[in-house]
Formats: sequence, structure tokens, C-alpha cells
Amino acid sequence: MTRRAPDERDLQSFAPRVTIALVAGFVLFVLVAFLYALPECLGERPAGAIADYCSERMRARLAGKVLWMLLASYAIVAGLAIRGILPGTGRRS
Repeated sequence: MTRRAPDERDLQSFAPRVTIALVAGFVLFVLVAFLYALPECLGERPAGAIADYCSERMRARLAGKVLWMLLASYAIVAGLAIRGILPGTGRRS
């Protein structure tokens, strides 16, 4: 099997759709997880709390929910990519 060099039309129509979708899904996941755990960090610290009280409370709030947030983030991004709404994933003519 011989390999041909890509012509100009192929190079103009190239778009890294999968990479864009993977990065967007991860960014959405990090944003959702941060916003979900943020109220625990903004709350009042009890007197005599340990040094990493905020991180322990955030871990406790996210326990058991991280996988579902990750799956939901990638499902949302996949839906947006399929419909061509996600930037860089639309069809070119």
C-alpha cells in the first residue's frame, strides 16, 4: 500500500475535532467540580479546625460524584460536538 501526500484541499479541511472535544470535556468537568465544591470552602471554619479543613470538606463533598460529573461533562460536550455547536467541530464545505 502506497501512501500519498495530502493535497491542499485535505490540509484546508483538517480540524482536530476529537482533541477539541476531549479538552472541552475536561475543562467543563473541572469547572463543574470546582463550582460544586466551592461552597464548602467559602463556609465558616469552626474553631480549632485542622490546617487542611477546606480540602477535606471539598473531598467529602465530591466523594462518589466525580465519575458522574466526568461522564455528564463528556456527554454534554459530545452532544454539542455532534450538533456542530462546539467551536471547531462544525462541518466545513
